[in-house]
Amino acid sequence: MSPFDRVLELLRTETDSKRGYLPVFLANELAIADNPDMACLAGLHLLVRNGRLHMVCHMRANDLDCGLLSDVFSFTMIQEYAAVQLGLELGHYTHTIGSAHVNDRNTERVRLVLNEAELRRAPQQFLFPAMSAETGPDTISRLMAHEEKLRTNTVKYSADEIAHLDVDAYWQQALLLFEAYRQIQHDETDTVSRDVLDALHPGLRWLLGHKWAACVTTEGAR
Repeated sequence: MSPFDRVLELLRTETDSKRGYLPVFLANELAIADNPDMACLAGLHLLVRNGRLHMVCHMRANDLDCGLLSDVFSFTMIQEYAAVQLGLELGHYTHTIGSAHVNDRNTERVRLVLNEAELRRAPQQFLFPAMSAETGPDTISRLMAHEEKLRTNTVKYSADEIAHLDVDAYWQQALLLFEAYRQIQHDETDTVSRDVLDALHPGLRWLLGHKWAACVTTEGAR
């Protein structure tokens, strides 16, 4: 049984437990001189309170440009997945950082982001659907099988083909993202196929359009 599954089993039997902690950082990482791969994440603490699953993330260090956004996205997906497995409502997510930093090579990009935030009248907000209640380990296994095929360019999907695969609509959005990335990486396309972009959730389409020129649509350019 994985540490993640042990924590879930604990929270099923001790509904107010303080022990639902998933450690990531290991003490022996300090034994490696100038370790370039020391874990930035210390651990994730899952807490069930009043029918909701809360999670506290403890970061040893966090890159505010390259790491923070993807970390919060990834960890809150883990929290939501755990809540679905436990049949609980989603609670608060708290992100703590011991040492936050921006690398010198990324300072210009950070300035651009901060300048855009100053000029934007209001943040872009897109409501995204909740993770499907049917999501389970088998769902993730099927998703990973499709991801590997797309990452290795052994398959390519149209939006219609993705709509008929063995995952529900929520996870089909992930496969649409993987297919868009496959086209950029392997096909080296100047324009990701319109059917894939049109099938994406508006928020995901907006994000892709601001990341890659190949994903810009009339809507995504705004």
